[in-house]
Amino acid sequence: MNEVHLISNNINNSIFDRIDNIKLFDSVENLSGGDLIISYSNGKIIPIDLLLKYKLAINFHCGPLNYPGPDPHHWACYEKAKFYGGVCHFMNSKPDNGSVIKSLKVQIPYKLKPLEIDLIGENSIKYLFLGMIDEINSLDILPNHEKWTGKYRSRKDLIKMCNFFGLTELEIEHRKFAFSGFEKYFKY
Repeated sequence: MNEVHLISNNINNSIFDRIDNIKLFDSVENLSGGDLIISYSNGKIIPIDLLLKYKLAINFHCGPLNYPGPDPHHWACYEKAKFYGGVCHFMNSKPDNGSVIKSLKVQIPYKLKPLEIDLIGENSIKYLFLGMIDEINSLDILPNHEKWTGKYRSRKDLIKMCNFFGLTELEIEHRKFAFSGFEKYFKY
């Protein structure tokens, strides 16, 4: 029987019950190694020394291939993205960099708030996860030929966007909307 560990910000998600012999974690402290580690909407980087304790390591990223890194919903809002989605990929030493297993891209309405875009990402990875139950249970997980297309942006990059000095009023309002939730970093 395969030993599958899953780490998530929401370990009470009922979809996880569909995985055989799964153990759920909400932090990396108790991860000990096994056949497969799944990071599902985790928001934290799992150190490479922990990843190496598993035969396979995959991540479900709440954002499409053109938005690797944290807070993709904010960047999609800022760039007025027409599409959003999710990605399942192998994890390696760099975040949101590993070979792509599956991705989903859906058209989104104009002028969505960042949290509304994030919900689309959450629904996208749920769809991907449910479509991979057999692959996960059998550990028959293979990459496809898709590639990451966007530039990795860090949390520091987002915080830099919260410095409004010298910007037009229109750009300030656009950034305040796109980066809502980060008001404590707003500088005028």
